[in-house]
Amino acid sequence: MDIKYEILDTDEGIPTLMVSMDGKTALLHSRVRPSREASGMKDSFDPGKFDFLIVLGTGLGYHLAPLRDIIDSYSKILLVDVIGGIEKMMPKNGPASFLLESDRAVFVTGKDEEEIENALTALLDFDSIKGVSVLEHPASVRFFEKYYSGIKKAVDRVIQKKAGDGAARKAFGALYFRNIIKNSSILGDLQPIIQLAGAFAGMPAVVVTSGPSLENHLKDIKSNMGVFFTICVDSAFPVLHGSGIKPDIVISTDPQPYVAEHLQEGYGKVPVRIFSISSSHDSVKKHGGFIHLNTHPLSQIISGIAGEIGSVDSLTGTVAGDAIRLAEFLGFKTAALIGFDFSFTGFKIYSRGTAYQNRYSLYFQDRTTPVETRNLGYIMKSSGGFRQYGRFTRRSFMSYRESIEKMIRYTVTMPVNVNMEGPDIKGAKKMNFSDFIADCCGGKIDRDGIMKKALGVSGKTPMETAGRLRASLGDREILHAVLEESLPKSYPKKPKMKDFIKKVLGGGK
Repeated sequence: MDIKYEILDTDEGIPTLMVSMDGKTALLHSRVRPSREASGMKDSFDPGKFDFLIVLGTGLGYHLAPLRDIIDSYSKILLVDVIGGIEKMMPKNGPASFLLESDRAVFVTGKDEEEIENALTALLDFDSIKGVSVLEHPASVRFFEKYYSGIKKAVDRVIQKKAGDGAARKAFGALYFRNIIKNSSILGDLQPIIQLAGAFAGMPAVVVTSGPSLENHLKDIKSNMGVFFTICVDSAFPVLHGSGIKPDIVISTDPQPYVAEHLQEGYGKVPVRIFSISSSHDSVKKHGGFIHLNTHPLSQIISGIAGEIGSVDSLTGTVAGDAIRLAEFLGFKTAALIGFDFSFTGFKIYSRGTAYQNRYSLYFQDRTTPVETRNLGYIMKSSGGFRQYGRFTRRSFMSYRESIEKMIRYTVTMPVNVNMEGPDIKGAKKMNFSDFIADCCGGKIDRDGIMKKALGVSGKTPMETAGRLRASLGDREILHAVLEESLPKSYPKKPKMKDFIKKVLGGGK
């Protein structure tokens, strides 16, 4: 952005700031009495409840003067402004000069959306703070609306992901540990996903998730299976299998045992079955296939012990994002995205035929509460009435979508959004299914030959890591470092190895 600014005097004897951009000009503070901003903002600060403060628009800092007496009550204050180096323009003896001297305040100015997101990601730790508040400087946000709108989205993404990661660690931290330790004991019976890198180079694919709109595309998928490969997430497998569609590749990443609901009849016949190192151990052991690493600290130790295994962790916090990343990892030139609704399309939670939807339609409904009523009740409670694009959804869904959009910017595979009822996905070309077939698929593929070649180079490799992993965790410094990074803060700081095994590994089995 081409921003010009000028420091002007005021009747109060302290400076104000005039900014210009795209032929428009505005004062960020009053020309008469800029210090009055402080009194208008004093009720906006509450470090007792929200001790991590994000300020969008610093200007010359007059609105931040009330922080002087309470700044030490904050764990961190992130000050964001569109003008690079604006903190240097703050009066040396002005009402906000204390921010320049405090180690609690961090200025991030003149940076783009991604840089702000990275800075906030590094600073924000929900395990060590009470809460987060966002304060906007009205004049700055109003004049630079487009810039701060993007920053607010970035802030929301980080908060959603950090909160989700914290909740996941609290709910599943011990489960991740247990699964990884147990899965490490059978690595010798699995194949490292690195052996499939680029194995489907130049081929077209469809990537299927279990959103409600999937059922609208089942006939198209089935009638055109000869011209593309099919990748699906585990929850979409029962839908495809029940419709007579045999996916070529399935990916499963969740650590909970309930994923077994998705992996029923016919799953073992899927040619390529992919699990995360922290996937449910019972499912990994039963079905076997390929394994990939994620960002869990134990993954890094395993990588050092077992050698290169490979990863398709998309860092989006969702298996749908991992499935797109997988398509790129395998070398597909294009991938049609199906079932990526990010909302409750048609007042449904998931597509018919999923384990989730079967609970309502087959097991829980009765004459007084039919499946439609069950769906609507769940949707209203889950969404809290939040709507986007004319549909009920959840803020976390929007965060997932934005994370996937960010990931797509850096992928080589060209994603195509064929869900005409759903929201646009930035970076994915939107077209209907028939156009995808015509424009992106080049006729019948040699499925058996390509698959045989891909699987022919992948064999079981000696990855006996369980004993060495346990030995590594026997080092108390390593053990404590891993625990601190991946388990809830309520976990004992200095556990003994035997207590660790008993509590986290279920007796070490």
